[in-house]
Amino acid sequence: LLSLIFGVAAFEVISPISMLHRGIIFGLGVGFFAVLVVFLLDLFVTKHAFCGHICPLGAFYSLISSFAILKVKYDLQACTHCMECKKICPEKQVLGIIGKESGVIKSGECTRCGRCIEVCGDNALVFNLLDFKKEKK
Repeated sequence: LLSLIFGVAAFEVISPISMLHRGIIFGLGVGFFAVLVVFLLDLFVTKHAFCGHICPLGAFYSLISSFAILKVKYDLQACTHCMECKKICPEKQVLGIIGKESGVIKSGECTRCGRCIEVCGDNALVFNLLDFKKEKK
């Protein structure tokens, strides 16, 4: 809404990366301090503190992503529970259904990077496009 009103990408005003870029061009100051704060939060408070818990852009992407037509589908019957998918996934919490039930990864936090699909030797994880590809009976 702010972007629409002011005609600028509102997130870029509070993005630590943009602040650092502006700091490099116009002189270090607030940008360096912002990146230092993000670094210290990640180091001492929790992993991905800014990006995972504070960043409004991440929250927006998560919201929009939950309506995506491309999803990752899990088949419990094909799974041998090796958990290689959970070891490699950058967002492990989205794989909560692994070992419990078949279905689609519905979490908006799934980035659909495909790492879990690549390491799954059982083919229990596949990309799914709105269930257009139905199983043969």
